Amino acid sequence: MKTNTLKSFLTITLAMFIISVAIYFFLIPSEVITGSVTGLAMVLAKITSLSISTLTFVINVLLLILGIVLIGKEFGAKTIYASLLLPLFLAVFERIYPNNISLTQNAVFDMATYTLILAFGQTILFRVNASSGGTDIIAKIVNKYTHMDLGKACTVSRTTHLYNKSNCI
Repeated sequence: MKTNTLKSFLTITLAMFIISVAIYFFLIPSEVITGSVTGLAMVLAKITSLSISTLTFVINVLLLILGIVLIGKEFGAKTIYASLLLPLFLAVFERIYPNNISLTQNAVFDMATYTLILAFGQTILFRVNASSGGTDIIAKIVNKYTHMDLGKACTVSRTTHLYNKSNCI
């Protein structure tokens, strides 16, 4: 039993590292805002003195409480762990790569890359009954109470609007 638990938490750590890479190296430098907790945190960071990692943490805590109440303790515990890793990895990246710039220099390419990497990380998390927090918790709630396919529930919970600092895509 301990081996399965350790394996689950190592898997969650890997998945959150993957998701954090997608967010930090593709989403944030392009200033593309998505319908996600990180997207909301990016907007709030522009109008407050708080960092994206801090704002992501605060919003996720509120959604985690909702997830634990409506989905269950196992999912809640794993998602809490995952949600703590996201701002931790983002903070590490902020310190190691403080002047992060877009790797593709194209917001559309950044968004496509972000989406593919994020989906890969989310798939890993959902397979071990966890989520990255945020809108994934909303998707899991929609899935549980409507029996909607989890992929469709993710789409419903996160309508993506692409905005760049200079134009609307």
